[in-house]
Amino acid sequence: MSSVIFVPSTVTTVNVVDDATVTVSTTTATDTQVVVSNLQGPQGATGTTGAGGALGYYGAFSDTTTQTIAAINTAYTMTLNTTDESSGVSRGSPTSRIVFAYAGTYNFQWSGQFQNTNNKDEDVNVWIRINGTDVVGSNGIINIPASHAGGNGHTLVGWNYVDTFAASDYIELVWSSSATAVTLQAYSATSPAPSTASLIVTAQQVMYTQVGPTGATGPSGVIAVNAPITNAGTSTSANLSVSAASTSASGVVQLSDSTSTTSSVLASTPTATKAAYDLANTANTTANAATPATRTISTTAPLTGGGDLSANRTLAVSAASTTAAGVVQLSDSTSTTSSVLGATPTAVKAAYDAAVASVQPARSISTTAPIAGGGDLSANRTLSLNLGSSVTTSGSNLVVDSTVVPYLANANSFTNGQTVTVASGTTVPLTIQNNGTGNSFVVNDEASDTTPFIIDASGNVTIGGNPINGTWATYTPTYTNFTLGNGTVDVARYSQVGKIICLALQITMGTTSSVTGLIRISLPVTAASTATNTLQGGCQLNDSGSAIYSGVSALASTNQVALYTLNASATYLTRANTSATVPHTWASTDVFSALIFYEAA
Repeated sequence: MSSVIFVPSTVTTVNVVDDATVTVSTTTATDTQVVVSNLQGPQGATGTTGAGGALGYYGAFSDTTTQTIAAINTAYTMTLNTTDESSGVSRGSPTSRIVFAYAGTYNFQWSGQFQNTNNKDEDVNVWIRINGTDVVGSNGIINIPASHAGGNGHTLVGWNYVDTFAASDYIELVWSSSATAVTLQAYSATSPAPSTASLIVTAQQVMYTQVGPTGATGPSGVIAVNAPITNAGTSTSANLSVSAASTSASGVVQLSDSTSTTSSVLASTPTATKAAYDLANTANTTANAATPATRTISTTAPLTGGGDLSANRTLAVSAASTTAAGVVQLSDSTSTTSSVLGATPTAVKAAYDAAVASVQPARSISTTAPIAGGGDLSANRTLSLNLGSSVTTSGSNLVVDSTVVPYLANANSFTNGQTVTVASGTTVPLTIQNNGTGNSFVVNDEASDTTPFIIDASGNVTIGGNPINGTWATYTPTYTNFTLGNGTVDVARYSQVGKIICLALQITMGTTSSVTGLIRISLPVTAASTATNTLQGGCQLNDSGSAIYSGVSALASTNQVALYTLNASATYLTRANTSATVPHTWASTDVFSALIFYEAA
């Protein structure tokens, strides 16, 4: 037979061994045709014995615990707690899963030790699930013998499945029984036998592992060639090629017009060579007319640097100071004392404006009675109001030592020892007109008084925020042993006169209201500590539509009042705790009310 190949025209020799015939002819300006015929080389040696197949993946697992079921005819997965051998097959999570890391066909085998403690035979079903899906036709039914002669029934069963799995697939064994008395039973070692696992599982990839056949007779020798020609052919065909050229070997090379590439495997064309030559010639002409290296650059302050042009030179401007000119950094500050910064117009204007706005020391403050003090502003001055020894009123003004003082403005106050004297008659000694919303009059009996005497803008009088003029104030009570739910607070108000508190309460229960024990209600004002557990008032407990029960109220603490009913079963009335059923079973629309008097803290 013959083969035809093409090689570059630069190849002049093709060597062929043995009896092959080679014809070389030129076909183009760049290619040479090489015809190789009679390619039968010498007889090759007999091939070696073929290698056996590769080992497959495998795993062996067991469980050393007894496995039970909680309900009959219900599916349960069998679990494994021990890995005996593993390569590419492993226990997953949960441990009922056997996971295949690699795709393939596997032989999956199992055996289980079943025990039956019932006195009748029981059935067990066993099947497989792959990736969580029961496999159709995989179920097996096992009959477990009944216990007899004082011993439990035992059966060891097992079989295998062959299935093909993808990588990361998993398989599970599933079982159910007709009785919970059937278990997958593990046994401890009993001489002379070792322990018994409840479950054993193996998985082995199906592989061809025998020794391979003897190899075929080797091929005839191939054609030999010299570099840069290579032959990747066989005894019956030639596959010749020419290697690529490099800086260390000849061969095929690609041409390039580029003058910027740094490649060491391309060859430049005449176009690239001419472009490089023209550029060099131009540079040479320009260089001949360049400035000579002996030329120098001189500088004067504030410039520094310079020198001849035999090397690179750097010019700079010196920093300005109070003794030399130079570059300076600007600053907007009017407070810095720097002597190397320059002030901006902003800083100069700020200084100018401040100077213009300054008060001249010669300017003075003059006063007239009852104001004293004043003087020029060359020093600090103090002004004071002289209220004198006699203060009277005239209309809406004060008269101090016969000097009329306009009415007091907001927040004015008298100092110690001053009095307001009014002549006999009907003249009002002091009128406070409050045109704002703040308090009209405040009396503090100490520097940090927390309970001041106050007359507010509306005329209400309070001590420490508590009214003393008999007005009523509302509050929101809280409860112990009572849940308001959707009930209503009909009345929850109080009035304070001095230390005496009058508290009125009335509450109607709703469908979600409830009483769980002694009813206790919060107070609006903290009671005196000496007043607890004493009778404070009466209460009324109304079983709606049935009866009204009388009771009493007493302070349970300084913050709560408790409601009690009266027990008439003894010779004398006694107090009894209210509860869910006392004095009656509480329900929706029932009402309790109280009127209480106590001493404030």
